[in-house]
Amino acid sequence: MSDLKQLLSLASGYLHDVDLTPLTRAYEFIVERHAGQRYPSGEPYVDHLLAVASSLAAMKLDLDTIVAGLLHGTLKEKVATLDELKKKFGNDVANIVNGASRITNVRYNSQLAHEAENIRKLLLAMGADIRVLLVKLADRLQDMLTLDAVEVEEQRYKARETMDLYAPLASRIGIEWLKRELEDLSFKYLFPVEYADLTTHLESTLGERQAYVDEVLEILNDKLRASKIVPVRIIGRPKHSYSIYKKLLAQKIPLERVYDKVAFRIIVRTVKECYQALGTVHADWTPVPGRIKDFISVPKSNNYQSLHTTVAGPRGHFIEIQIRTEEMDRIAQEGVAALLLAEFDAMWLSSPYLDHFRHLQEVLLEKLEMFEIDDLEKHLQFRYILHRYPGVQFDDIRIVGADGAADVRQQVFAVFRPDAHPVAVSMARIRVAAIV
Repeated sequence: MSDLKQLLSLASGYLHDVDLTPLTRAYEFIVERHAGQRYPSGEPYVDHLLAVASSLAAMKLDLDTIVAGLLHGTLKEKVATLDELKKKFGNDVANIVNGASRITNVRYNSQLAHEAENIRKLLLAMGADIRVLLVKLADRLQDMLTLDAVEVEEQRYKARETMDLYAPLASRIGIEWLKRELEDLSFKYLFPVEYADLTTHLESTLGERQAYVDEVLEILNDKLRASKIVPVRIIGRPKHSYSIYKKLLAQKIPLERVYDKVAFRIIVRTVKECYQALGTVHADWTPVPGRIKDFISVPKSNNYQSLHTTVAGPRGHFIEIQIRTEEMDRIAQEGVAALLLAEFDAMWLSSPYLDHFRHLQEVLLEKLEMFEIDDLEKHLQFRYILHRYPGVQFDDIRIVGADGAADVRQQVFAVFRPDAHPVAVSMARIRVAAIV
């Protein structure tokens, strides 16, 4: 019960004036239904469910998502029915649990790595309610944290599946911290020797790298203030293990020659200051050709915005610097999860036209062929719902023939006006990414 109290404390910290009784009811339900059941690590299965729910609460998601995190194993373990969940916890919670269970049933063949992108699209389509994916990603994170308890063959399978499917999914919906964590955990089991060598080296040079980080932070602060830019904060962090390993492979160089083992993030108040800060950095430190990227003017599909540059810093060591505003940083770290709680208009999640949207996704993802629109009026109404997002113009199907047939190949896109609401843009891009 103490773990439940911690979960309730975490949720009450941001779900103000929200009745948290459903969390207690869900906890009592899983204690009864999963009685005596153990997780592969040997811990009670309920502890795993609490860990998943706590991860979702740490991301400050809505109450239904946290409740679904507690219940996500009930259908998979066949200790409850979908109708039962709907009666006890409501349609939204039941549908999230059902969606997460359906994703669990998708089996990945690591020998057919070229299929990974198609499967990622399928998972995005199955998670038409984006909260389904968030529950599944939190579940997979807990799986990876306890992977030592399973056989080596299962470790490698789960790690490969996580590296190829779930880490890219986390990135696609913009949760970069989760992507990095999943990659590092997968790296540990896929390449244990390389992981051990790299980790040992990084630990042995931690003091040296921290001193370098402190030096660069002081220089950056001085340079920016001299340019009359007062940063909100500047963060220096070591790069995560897998990103360093990828650099070793790509550049075919020994670890000693990887100088940009640390990355810096400059958070400023306005977009104008982002570009001013970039100019200040480049004024004294030579940028590396081809490593300057402007994701503010041209955001990524997951709504990520930032300026990136790699420069030759103090003593000629290459350092990577990202520059963005506070709001950009919030979205960069949490992705769509940062938008769901307070801002996202969830009307479409319970819309009667959602089934039609799922049908379009299934056709696009699985068939990619000509199909008939059997109810054009219904489709037009569906488009009207999507158009409720301010500043977003959808064109998900083009009618190309008098017979009503539509060529769905490469015909899905969205156009964003400057006044588009960030939630609308983020959700629209995710939907397009799921289809194209």
